[in-house]
Amino acid sequence: MKLRLLHCLPIIFILAAAVFGGIKRQSYTNITKDNKYLKYIQTAEFPEELAKDCFNKMLESLSNSDIILRVSVSGDIEHIFGASRQKVCVQEVYAGSDLEIGDEIYLTSRHWYLSLKNNPGTLERGFINIMNTDNEYLVFISHQIDTLDDEMPSTYKLVDDHFIAPVFCYKNQINIILPTDEISTYVPYIEVKNNEFFATSKATLDAWDNMKIELLSAYPDY
Repeated sequence: MKLRLLHCLPIIFILAAAVFGGIKRQSYTNITKDNKYLKYIQTAEFPEELAKDCFNKMLESLSNSDIILRVSVSGDIEHIFGASRQKVCVQEVYAGSDLEIGDEIYLTSRHWYLSLKNNPGTLERGFINIMNTDNEYLVFISHQIDTLDDEMPSTYKLVDDHFIAPVFCYKNQINIILPTDEISTYVPYIEVKNNEFFATSKATLDAWDNMKIELLSAYPDY
């Protein structure tokens, strides 16, 4: 009897984990099924003291990325099991040989996730906003991620070597700077929802703009 119970324990644990995972997945999906949650979360602005070194390193290294694309956005942000992804359509291939114009793929990053553990929750973005479906973006990608669903578009991971997600909009946007304290650089997302980049100071924003101009001029949209 004891031996039979020991053999059954792994199955019991697997079934319990599956039920628990299903419950968690259901609750996580429900809270993000519309965009109302964006009114109640925070996001981080990039601190000035890290800007100069980070931007210099990005300018030095991003051109060596394995995959460099211009993409249009074909889907809203999706939050799945501690990660976020967004569907895009390839408009131009500047580097890499596996993708062609017209391919639809998912983009994801270790910097992209929605955390609801605390109150308020936080939208982690690598200081770059959710991509807008009306715009095109220059993106720097490291590799394709293996997935279990062959029917879904392929998923590609952005270059995550830096604090900032390497995603640059070809359209200029007005970026609002909200004051922060010495404890945290988090601000209400709803107040910066139209930003492209989240920064704590004008100096940081100016440096980021200069980096963006240099990168977009190297990979123009014509």
